[in-house]
Amino acid sequence: MRRMSIGLAFVLISVMFSGLSAQVVKSYAAFSCMSSMGPQAIPGKMAMYLTFYDGYIVTMTGEKFSYQATNSDGSRQYYPTSSGNPALSTVGILVSADRTRVREIQQSTMMGMTMQLTYEYQYIGDGSEPACQYANSGGSYNGATGGYSGGYSSSSRDWATCSSCRGTGSCKLCGGTGLNAYTRNGRCGGCSHGKCPACDGKGGYYY
Repeated sequence: MRRMSIGLAFVLISVMFSGLSAQVVKSYAAFSCMSSMGPQAIPGKMAMYLTFYDGYIVTMTGEKFSYQATNSDGSRQYYPTSSGNPALSTVGILVSADRTRVREIQQSTMMGMTMQLTYEYQYIGDGSEPACQYANSGGSYNGATGGYSGGYSSSSRDWATCSSCRGTGSCKLCGGTGLNAYTRNGRCGGCSHGKCPACDGKGGYYY
């Protein structure tokens, strides 16, 4: 009986830790921006991707946002685990229940004045590549259909070196080891198995 209890406890612990390492990467493109002064034009082809973990998300720049609460519509609130640059930083991220919409709230404080920017993003594909390719190409958002055209076609052939890892393909936070002794599970919270989160370990991307 005792041996069975120990075995069951081991299985439960294994499941818990496997859940902590579970991750999904999704790409999003911005389609609107609202500021404290009213609607604003989106600066170029803005895109982002998020890596989802149990209890937190990591942005394409390696910033970690912890889960805080779930709204009545099922959307989930995430807040930064460290303070950003007061000149411009993301102070909150809201993800819809089905992960097809993302709201990013940025705050800028300059010369004693504070401005808030709220960007709305729409899902454009799994993985990091759709966001990277969309941001560096001519993709467009169709307001009538709520979809995107162009911008991340696999037939594109122009190559861009990743600005995050500078072509190495390794995560800059852990140096490619995938490990971090200060996290709960001993793994780097900003990458997948040591691969650069900005290019998925490819060192760059086609666009």
